[in-house]
Amino acid sequence: MISEQELIDRMHIAFYNLTSEIFNYYGSCQECPHKICCTAIAPVVNKQEIRVLCNASRMNPSKFKKKYLKKFELQGKKQRLRAPCPFLKDGTCSVYLERPKACRIFPFEINLHIGIVRMEGIEICPIATLLFDEFIDFSERYSHCVKVTEEMEERTQRLIEASERVNELVEKAEGIDLTHESRFMIVSPMEAVCFYHEKVQGLDNIEEKLKEYQESSDGLIEFVYYEFYEKMQK
Repeated sequence: MISEQELIDRMHIAFYNLTSEIFNYYGSCQECPHKICCTAIAPVVNKQEIRVLCNASRMNPSKFKKKYLKKFELQGKKQRLRAPCPFLKDGTCSVYLERPKACRIFPFEINLHIGIVRMEGIEICPIATLLFDEFIDFSERYSHCVKVTEEMEERTQRLIEASERVNELVEKAEGIDLTHESRFMIVSPMEAVCFYHEKVQGLDNIEEKLKEYQESSDGLIEFVYYEFYEKMQK
């Protein structure tokens, strides 16, 4: 029997895999001739990812940190790779299989604790721009199927307040360029899954799926867990 926290952790992984499949349905980063994200965005990296990149680049940690990392303070002390990405060689990612999570899930950000799937950095990626437009179209077509609950309204208000606080922090921060964040969108996990059903799987009963998932989240959790976690662990 797995704990509630372990289930949440597994669902995060499952949603990372889900959004990756959605992105890959539209195209591949390796095939992109522009690589704007690799030159415009400096991804946040954690200690484990730094160790992996040190091994991949055959560089000791102290030299790696001095040459490739930049500290910044925004909602806690974190480290980013310097931009443009030092691992972009001749238009190709030289550490693609070992790339950080921020690169793997771009342009998505997953936060199931507050029930959102966020798309960011839209304007600098051709695929992300297309995805954004497709999500907008999807949302407009099925908005009549989504019940706006009191909880959803409260969550929206909390997100607005959080966004205002982040903007205040950004204004005070130095050396951080977040101009690429000028457009983003937030969808619920339910909408993200139904978008996958329609676009990737080609299902045409999306209204029924939305109704099913709203009446009980068990079906949504089971689909995502077994399709994008269990199956991919085998």
